[in-house]
Formats: sequence, C-alpha cells, structure tokens
Amino acid sequence: MSDVLERDNALSRWKVGPAENALRELFGEQPVRVRLDRVHFPGKRPVNLVYTVQLQSGLFKTVLAESCPDDPDGSAAKATESLRKSRNGQRGALEKMPIVADRVGRLVLRHPGLDERLPGLKILHDRAFARDVVERLTGSHHTGPVSPRLMAHRLGKRAVVRIDLGGTRVFARLRAIKSNDGQERLARHSAVWDALGQTGDLTVPEPLGALPELGLSLFGELPGQAPHFDRDHTAVLKSLDALQSIELRELPVHCGADEAMLLGEWQR
Repeated sequence: MSDVLERDNALSRWKVGPAENALRELFGEQPVRVRLDRVHFPGKRPVNLVYTVQLQSGLFKTVLAESCPDDPDGSAAKATESLRKSRNGQRGALEKMPIVADRVGRLVLRHPGLDERLPGLKILHDRAFARDVVERLTGSHHTGPVSPRLMAHRLGKRAVVRIDLGGTRVFARLRAIKSNDGQERLARHSAVWDALGQTGDLTVPEPLGALPELGLSLFGELPGQAPHFDRDHTAVLKSLDALQSIELRELPVHCGADEAMLLGEWQR
C-alpha cells in the first residue's frame, strides 16, 4: 500500500513540474508555464523526465530531469563533479548551464547537452575538438567556422549533434560508452549502406567513422529533401521493398514478437 501511495505522490509531483525557484536558478529567468512532455523508465537508473518551460521573456526551453527522491542535492553535486572531469569535456558548459537540485519536486534538473554518461558531448561544447573529430574521421581539412548544434538528447542513453563547418554538414550519434550497442548499430548501418548502394529507392546516411572511446559515430548528410511519408504512400512502399530485398545474413532478425516484447518491457 505504501509503495502505491509513494508512486501516486511521485506522479502528482511530476505532473506539477519542477519548483519555480529551481527553474529560476537553472535559467536565471522567471518561469511562466511548465509542461511535462515525456517520462522514461530506465531499467537500472532513476526515472527521467522531459519538460518544456516557457520563460517570462517568451522563450521556450527544454529541461531534462531525474527523479532523485532520497537525495536530490547529493545527486546534483555528484553529477556536477563528474562533468567537471577532463574525460567528459563538459566542464566549461557548467558555468553557463548549472545542474540544479529541486528539493520540492525531488528532482535533479539540467539543460540538454550535459550528460556524464555521454563524453562525446564534448563536440558540442568545444568547437576546436569538433573540427578535429570531423577532420580526423573524414580525412579532409575544413576551413570556416564550426557550428555544432544539439538535435536530440535522451539522458544517459544517446544524443545527436549536427556539425556545420566549411560548407560541410555531418551528424554525430552519441551513445553511452559502457555499452557495445553503439558499435553494433554502426556495423549494422554500414552493412545496410553497402548493400543499398548510393542510388535507388532507399538511401541511408553514409557512415564516416567512429571513436568508440567517446561512443561517437559520424554520418554524412543525406542529399535532397525528405519524402512526405504521411502523404506519399508510393515512397513508403518503394522504401520497404528496397529494404526487404537486400540479403544480410549477419544482421539479427527483428520480428513482430520482438517488438511486442519491447513494448511489454516499456509498460512494466
């Protein structure tokens, strides 16, 4: 009974959102409105949440939060200390984007792009490093300004950073380095890219290389415009036919039963 009550109390706190004073400390601005967008239930890590906050200035900001009911202050301090370590390369960003403990909501709040489990995010905060990574993996020298931009971030799991430099645009996919999942996915992607070729009804981004020690894989930009799959059913059919026509014995089979199992895990 107590577990059910605690769960209901946590759900109520999450729906209300982070405390106003914690958000003000995070952004240096008064929050006007808070919306809970997503809740993730990792197997071995704290529940993490994604909020959209409207500030008094009119700006909308994303907040990543972790549920830390026992010690939000200690958890925030631990995350900050870890990010200050040179191997994570995110120390400088902490001065402008602090990690904040919300004692009322029992949450730890942070800006997207700060993650001690994703050291590859250094490319977002260190432009010289981002240039070096792209040049090292592509084998090409690039002039002009470097502009990294965070496109997606799932706390503790993965992120995508777009890098523009010298007329070239590439995408870095980042994953936690304690897992081989990133390397396995890159190998599968490369096998599909080789099998499909560079022309046809289905194309995928060119794999440009990887830095496993950072959990980083680099991909080229797909040329042209993305099809409107919601309206162009012919494009969907052609893409599926092209994907199903290739023979890749080394790739694992993912069927309906596998997908049902995943959905069942998310529901628990």
